[in-house]
Amino acid sequence: MSGNGIANFSFTVFDEFPSHPLVSALRETFLSSMTELEQIAKGFRDFTSSPQPPEVRRTFFHSWSLTNHSAMCVSGISNRLSYLLYKNIIPEPRRARLVDAIVALNRISDEDLGANGGRLHADFFYDMATTICGDDTWKCHTYALPQAIAYQDYKNRIALKNHDIFLGILATLVHEIYTHGEVEFILPLFRQACQTQFGLSQQESRKCLAWILVHCGGTEANHFKHALKAADNFAEANDLDLENYDLGTVFKTYLQHKAAVMTGISAEITRCKMQALTSV
Repeated sequence: MSGNGIANFSFTVFDEFPSHPLVSALRETFLSSMTELEQIAKGFRDFTSSPQPPEVRRTFFHSWSLTNHSAMCVSGISNRLSYLLYKNIIPEPRRARLVDAIVALNRISDEDLGANGGRLHADFFYDMATTICGDDTWKCHTYALPQAIAYQDYKNRIALKNHDIFLGILATLVHEIYTHGEVEFILPLFRQACQTQFGLSQQESRKCLAWILVHCGGTEANHFKHALKAADNFAEANDLDLENYDLGTVFKTYLQHKAAVMTGISAEITRCKMQALTSV
């Protein structure tokens, strides 16, 4: 399936790893998750296709933000790996593979953290959300949907607290490839909405959408490749057998959490529309 068009998303980077077992498991999971991917796509379409009241805009951006900004989790996993080196838990000569895994993980968070002189990606997101919402009250925790809080708890638990660090790396792997598809899918939706719903000029739109633009193209695809390299090196360092992992369930759980957030956003949009109709 050239181009790997799955539901509304495209994961072209899959074509670069036709026989990798983790990529094959990801591909199979995405193909079996059409319902979740359609729910996600609907959430973005619902938000961008018609004018939204301030409450919905704030809820959207606060809740969506909780599914992004993965640098803390990635850095936390890297920290956990360095602790294994510090405690001499991994014997030679496999320690070198663990170092390679740490290096790969850190390359994921370089851009997000502006480690090489770039701007923090969280600042780009702040600009986008604040421009569209009109102010930064979207940052208030009261605008977090329960599903978004559950998503964040899940990511923090699997990446930072689960005794099996490899599960956190797998969650990072699916997050990076999913985000690669998400940003490419939503860019035209938000470009259109900037003109039709948000009243922004072309120049204002480009500045507003810098967070999406900076993640398009090779950025997230490269992050996925780094995550895949980290997974390979960690598995080799610990002599792991992928057959011992229910990869489909790990990857599916991520997509289910993401879909729950976007379904919650669609429900919030519907609720506010019904409320407006009944108050007329």
